[in-house]
Parts: sequence; structure tokens; C-alpha cells
Amino acid sequence: MNITPRSTPIIWFGDYANSKVCTISLNPSDREFYNKPKDQIDYVKPENLLKDKDERLCSREKLGKDDDQSLDDNDIKIIKDYCNNYFNNANYYKEWFDPLNNFLEEFGNYSFFNGSCVNLDIIQWATTPKWKGLSSINKEKLLKKDLNVLKFLLENKTFDIMFLNGKSVIKIVSDYLKIKLIYKSLSYKNNKNKEKKITIFSGMYNKTKVIGWNLYFQYTFKNISNIKIFCDLIKNNI
Repeated sequence: MNITPRSTPIIWFGDYANSKVCTISLNPSDREFYNKPKDQIDYVKPENLLKDKDERLCSREKLGKDDDQSLDDNDIKIIKDYCNNYFNNANYYKEWFDPLNNFLEEFGNYSFFNGSCVNLDIIQWATTPKWKGLSSINKEKLLKKDLNVLKFLLENKTFDIMFLNGKSVIKIVSDYLKIKLIYKSLSYKNNKNKEKKITIFSGMYNKTKVIGWNLYFQYTFKNISNIKIFCDLIKNNI
């Protein structure tokens, strides 16, 4: 299924138990386990595995387990500790989480770093290649295996808000959980006064407010000015 070698499942990023809101994306990046040198396209190699002070999460090497070996209860406990403390690690994946955290703070004073927000994924495993490079067959296998985990995490506690990051996430989550979403297609001007288009979705899942957007956040809203524009756009249209 193209699961990244030497990786372990990432059940969540942050403080699930105490979080008030959650963000949902497709699946973790293989860069959570591997360094990517600038001159390497194929960087998932043993010599690039993040270790010791550079590690972000618990690799199978840390556990002393091969990729084909089962994880026991003690392994799972260690993995969960890494997941819970992800944002206490100075080497967290800044390029991915910082833009989203800036939005969360602007939207409602939520943050990954104070424990009020946790990141969940549809698929709990990093894959190599990334999601868009996987075959349809392998995507279906992963979805069949992991969507029930996401559903359990969403039903095990009540979040104030669930943020859905990107059109693929919106479709998969809304279809699987049978969430009825309404949408608005909008135009806005970015910080360079260029007109852009975006579609915003909203609805309810049990007692949780659902908010989503069709663009992948980290590729679209990289600076704080555009994040503020985006935040105001959502607040004024849901």
C-alpha cells in the first residue's frame, strides 16, 4: 500500500484529549520521518531517517521493529506519547503546520501549541509516494482500513469545530460520515490585490460545526496577510 518504510501510524498530531477543535487532512507526509536534502528527489532512504534530536515521531527503528513486524501494546503507548508531544518538539514540520496554526489563532485563538487544536488525518500512515501519486487501488485499500479510525476519533469526543482542509478531504469525509454541507463559491483579492476564487463549505456533524475549503491551505495561504483575508472571508460567509 506504499506505506513509508520504517514509519509508524500517526494517530493524531497534538493533544487529542484536551483539544477543542480539530483540523483534518489527507495523510501525514513522509517528511515526518525523513530529512529531505535539497539535491535529492528520492529522499526516503535509510541514511535520511530522522533520529535522536532530529526525530519528530517514533520510527520503527526506534522501536527495534521491522516493517513486517506487528506492533505490541507497549509500542502503541510509545507511539501515542510521540503523537501527544508532537508540538513540544522544536523540529515539528513547520512548513506544514505554521500557516494552519496562524489561521487557527486568527480565527478563534485556537492553537496546536496550547493544546486547543489537534490535527487528524483520513489515513493515519505516511505514504511514499505522497497521496496524489498512489494508485486508485492502494488509495481504496488505505481508506477502507483507516476511515473507521477517523470516525472513532470524531465520535469519541465532541469538538466545537472540525476544519476540513482541501476538496479531497471534504469529499471523502462528507461522503463517509454522511455530512450534508452547503457551499459558497466566492471571489476575493489577496494581499497583492489579485482576484482569486475559493469555495467554502459548512455544516454539522452531530454537535460539531464543520467548516471546509476546496483549496489546500498550505499551498494557498502562506503569509499572514492572506491568512487574515481568508479568515475574514470565512467568518463573513458561514
